[in-house]
Amino acid sequence: DRDADGRRCTCALAGATMIAVGADRAGANRREFLVGGALLASGAASLVLANAATPLAMQTADLGSEIPARIGGWTFRPGGSDLIPQGEGGGEEVYDQIVSRHYRSEAEPPVMLLIAYGSAQSGSTQLHRPEVCYPAAGFRIIERTDIALSVASPRVIRTRNLTAIAPGRVEQILYWSRVGKDFPGSGFDQRWSILRQTLVDGIPDGVLVRISTIEADPTAGVQVLRRFAAALASSGGPGLRHLLWGEP
Repeated sequence: DRDADGRRCTCALAGATMIAVGADRAGANRREFLVGGALLASGAASLVLANAATPLAMQTADLGSEIPARIGGWTFRPGGSDLIPQGEGGGEEVYDQIVSRHYRSEAEPPVMLLIAYGSAQSGSTQLHRPEVCYPAAGFRIIERTDIALSVASPRVIRTRNLTAIAPGRVEQILYWSRVGKDFPGSGFDQRWSILRQTLVDGIPDGVLVRISTIEADPTAGVQVLRRFAAALASSGGPGLRHLLWGEP
């Protein structure tokens, strides 16, 4: 399967008038075209900037070692089979490391955590967002809500809540992406962030964090995910906070 930008996305099983709408879409297409062309240029520039240091680049060689086995009231349980998709995208050309874990609690529903890290984000290698990968795995996205999430530091980041359905399964998803110093809220914002940071600071790194639980009620599901995200923010060490939230 391929997303709207033609990138391969492999996901393992883990009012307004029509004229106005057409005009809006045409405008969006023009913006996408301009940014897409600029990203091609930035891809060429990345050959020159390939050795540029990324201020937020992950220093550890093992992402899994940074993620605690216990997060709040949840504990990592190896062998969980509910995580779908297992990976968020096109493999080694997009991500350096992917860690997926299944956490259980005696007092809370199970939560699935996926963290995918890529040291270099460019026009050809970008984080794949769940809106692309879940449909490729047979899910249908029926609801999208943007959420401002407060983390351990005073900052607030942009996250997105999705409801994904498949036969016999309703999954609530909370995810965010960090690209260099930014937390883009859409695919367009992500591409623009990559372009701007590449030209100013060098090629940015990127991380996608996906938290999900099997729950039919979106309100109940997102509350569980927010609690887990808050516990994650306070459970990890400086290396993990640096990676997920961009803290110095």
